[in-house]
Amino acid sequence: MVATLIVSLSIHVVMLQVLRIPFPDFAGVSAWASLLNTTLAVFALMIVYSIAQPRLAQFSKATQCVIVFLLYAMLKESFRGILMNGVVTTGWGFDIVAGLPGLVYAFIVTSLVVIFTPVLRRRWAEGVGAVAIAGIAIFAIRPALGGAFAPVLKAVEHLNHDEVYSFPYGWQVLVPAYLTYAEPVIACMFTAALVWRHLSPKPGIRALQFSMLILLIRGMLLPTFVYSFYSKSKLPMAMLSQSQFLFETLALALLTALVWHFSSSSGTPTKPVLAASKAD
Repeated sequence: MVATLIVSLSIHVVMLQVLRIPFPDFAGVSAWASLLNTTLAVFALMIVYSIAQPRLAQFSKATQCVIVFLLYAMLKESFRGILMNGVVTTGWGFDIVAGLPGLVYAFIVTSLVVIFTPVLRRRWAEGVGAVAIAGIAIFAIRPALGGAFAPVLKAVEHLNHDEVYSFPYGWQVLVPAYLTYAEPVIACMFTAALVWRHLSPKPGIRALQFSMLILLIRGMLLPTFVYSFYSKSKLPMAMLSQSQFLFETLALALLTALVWHFSSSSGTPTKPVLAASKAD
């Protein structure tokens, strides 16, 4: 896990600080591109939850909502993002409050996944459900939370200020960055624990399936190939900029798969349910 953490995050750090590839620009991305990326993330999360449901059934629905929320939020580095903003700006009070809408948003979306996935008994139905949940999330939940938290953010606006540490970052930022990256690594390992024995029996395909799930849940597959076209930079540079998170996440997923393959008690899945729909 430590090696996974260091290697995967170092891809982003080296591309950003050593190769001086600019940080991805998400400004100007259309709502429809965001909708597609969110749909894929929700659909992948539905697959993970449907696979893990027999193991999670021992818990109440409320507890399941919390578990899935934590997995999703940690994979998306939600808590880490708040902490790192605080490290860079030292405006901890404002950064914590500013991060609350995102956490509430994630909890609502993951709760909808927990509630509706058991009702959708085929993969195509989960796909339709993912579109519906993503649409509600993008066009209803997110704007509503933005409006609800606007007065609170305005009240603490005086706590916000510019970054204390400038780019390229020194040890004051890099050390916390590596320490807090344990968040997605732990979440990735727990996700593997839930789904690993139910993926393909072929190690290569199993690693590919797991990597696709992590890439989609983290929302790091689409930006390189779609978001780049919305950037003000030239397309090759925009794609290279977006790809640093693609490669970072791919390394995170593949190394997690490798670790899990050699450390799990059994290398053979019990029932490959991802290969076909639940009803088939």
